[in-house]
Amino acid sequence: MMQTRFGKVVAIISQGDQLSEIMTEVEGRMEKAYVYPQLTGNPQPGETVLLNTTAVRLGLGSGGRHFVQLIVGREQHELDGPGHIMKLRYTPWQLKCQTIDEPGAAGHEALKDGGNLEGMPVVVAELHSQLAPICLMAKEHSSCKIRLVYIMPDWAALPIALSNTVRQLQSQGLIDHTITYGHAFGGDAEAVNIFSALLAARKVFHADVAVVAMGPGIVGTGTKYGFSGIEQGPALDAVALMGGKAIAPLRIGFGDQRERHYGISHHSLTVLAEIVQNKVRVPLPVLSGDKGIVIYSQLTAAGIAEKHHLVEVDATDTLDLMQTRQLNVTTMGRGLRAEPEFFMSAGAAGILAAREAKGWS
Repeated sequence: MMQTRFGKVVAIISQGDQLSEIMTEVEGRMEKAYVYPQLTGNPQPGETVLLNTTAVRLGLGSGGRHFVQLIVGREQHELDGPGHIMKLRYTPWQLKCQTIDEPGAAGHEALKDGGNLEGMPVVVAELHSQLAPICLMAKEHSSCKIRLVYIMPDWAALPIALSNTVRQLQSQGLIDHTITYGHAFGGDAEAVNIFSALLAARKVFHADVAVVAMGPGIVGTGTKYGFSGIEQGPALDAVALMGGKAIAPLRIGFGDQRERHYGISHHSLTVLAEIVQNKVRVPLPVLSGDKGIVIYSQLTAAGIAEKHHLVEVDATDTLDLMQTRQLNVTTMGRGLRAEPEFFMSAGAAGILAAREAKGWS
């Protein structure tokens, strides 16, 4: 079930083609809401909107914002643009798009007979907060010569427009193109699944490096397999199957006092020890003292050191470069100084991808 409430639009905080933010009055309270114009259009001050208020009322990590479901008096919309592939299928919000591989699309001819990734390095991350250091360090360690494509799956948030990180990375030239696949939507190109998305990155956008990472909003249940980041495993296998170089950044942290996330998160240990079926590259940031010992002991105990290819990478410049670029990303509410090893681990993956890339040097 969901909770819905009517609200009156009081002010426009920001307005865009893919994401807008408004201030609404809901039952006497002033509360913020997000708008996806692709689904509802953009409301104006004075109009009444129907809001999905579920996440805010449950205190979940939606950023303290409601979501506009419709604008009262503007409930009807007309079809526009090419394409016939449906996303959010069989829901009241299903929308059509043109995927990059369907007949008539720009990439159809290049993709219709399949192909392989020709050794392209692909970083598959678990968390959206890993995206910025991966992209930054891949670009920095290639003198910004590589072409980098971000592929967003439907493991978490579905609209790519929700991500401030993606907008910032694109504005700084750290992401060249975006692809959304599955039921995720709003990228520079849409794809049906991870295989067509990966192939489009290589054959249509001519990527030297691709990064696969969910949007904001990971789900976890405190159980071994009940977390959305487990999809990292099948994605790594897809890369290997298609002839790419699969790179798996570790989720490392020492700021989380929960035992299952201390050092290497049990998410990374589970994915690499049990879920991934192919040998992949696992970058290890250089860590001093006891922290490095903890990481190696966890990898050895889980059998990952034997199963996969561990690559030590000096990523100590990650934090300074992120500060210089004003990439103020947090993970589970903790920033660069509170959780430096997390960002260095992700940065190490970007550095390794740049080293493995062909054609830019």
